Amino acid sequence: MPMETEPGMLVCNKYDVLLPNRPAMNVAVTLEDPMCESVAAQFGRSSRADHCGLVFVSGLVDGPPHPIFWIVREGTLLLFGRQLTGELRQVVAKLLGVFFREVRGLVPELSLLPPVIGDENIEKI
Repeated sequence: MPMETEPGMLVCNKYDVLLPNRPAMNVAVTLEDPMCESVAAQFGRSSRADHCGLVFVSGLVDGPPHPIFWIVREGTLLLFGRQLTGELRQVVAKLLGVFFREVRGLVPELSLLPPVIGDENIEKI
């Protein structure tokens, strides 16, 4: 579901996620304007990212206290964040795949990334 964007965000979509034996969580994913002066865009530029954004997770007691940075560099999805468990990393990676398909009109190359299965195509940081 598209959301209102903040300065520096090109797109922000929200997802409601249900996992077995876990409370419902809300995840918002952004695509950042690489030319703006936001922290995410600066991180993307310093990381030589082709594209970058943030993932906000709420509703999990043991979830990350701060947004997760995502970048795509040379066809590889990289995730950076604290308290990013294997289960949450997989949820975020799969949601990013959905998000990338949803923004293909704006950034078609993101929708061409291979789907994430297991830890394939996710760099562990």
